[in-house]
Amino acid sequence: MLAAILLAWSGLQALPVGPPQDLPDLWWFDGERPEERVYPTRLELPCPKCKWWVVEGPARVVRRGGTVAVECVGPSKARNDVLLMVYGSRRLWLCRMTVRTPHRLAALGPPVNRDCASRPCRLGDQQDWVGYTTLISYRVLDQFGHPMEYDVPINEEWASEVKADRPGANWRRGPPSGVVAWRGQFADRIQGEVWGTPISLTRAFAIPAPSFRALAGGGCSGGEKVQSWVQEWRVGSLQPGRGRLVQVNTLQRYTTHACHERIRGGDGLALQRERKAR
Repeated sequence: MLAAILLAWSGLQALPVGPPQDLPDLWWFDGERPEERVYPTRLELPCPKCKWWVVEGPARVVRRGGTVAVECVGPSKARNDVLLMVYGSRRLWLCRMTVRTPHRLAALGPPVNRDCASRPCRLGDQQDWVGYTTLISYRVLDQFGHPMEYDVPINEEWASEVKADRPGANWRRGPPSGVVAWRGQFADRIQGEVWGTPISLTRAFAIPAPSFRALAGGGCSGGEKVQSWVQEWRVGSLQPGRGRLVQVNTLQRYTTHACHERIRGGDGLALQRERKAR
């Protein structure tokens, strides 16, 4: 309907119109461009001498030098909701495309808690031993529920100060970081406070002391709450705070394990507005 109105307005309604052509999907990462080869954010169009324009949808036509390309300016709300029109050789063509975007995180099973009693868990490359290690695994999905097919950078960001659930708790919080999600899959690795060192295993200084035997199996129930803070997840960059916002949750540390609680996912812009309103 919109195309017919545009044709009548432009005086080109008498020209023959070719069948609609489907163009490759583009990706939107809130301005980030992680890997154009597998997640393109722009598409160079054929026939640079033709006249191209966007009829509707979150995209724009850009001309640079002797090339013409279409760039996305936001995500699609439905499949093929970007409509382009091209005029050349006294013919009109319609082209359709979709702008995909990371939308939410889907859990890959319950959290996995590692028992540090049978095998000590070290804090990275340091010699300090921690009370436990929890792995919370996710897969990144787009707005249509499809998984991201290739490696993509993802980052975490702290969106609040630490809230102590026990008076006198002195567990430390490390800086936020980023990781490359293998085929859109990754795990948040959370550890308890340092329990001791190989030289002096009895020198425990954490308040409260983390359990040397983590919560058996998976899940989030049980244990004593220690501290929590708001955690945000973004896709499209390794730098904390950049990329498409896909999840906001509370990172809750217990004496025996850690969990993601009060999880909110979906439209990144809606999540940002919600956080600013708090």
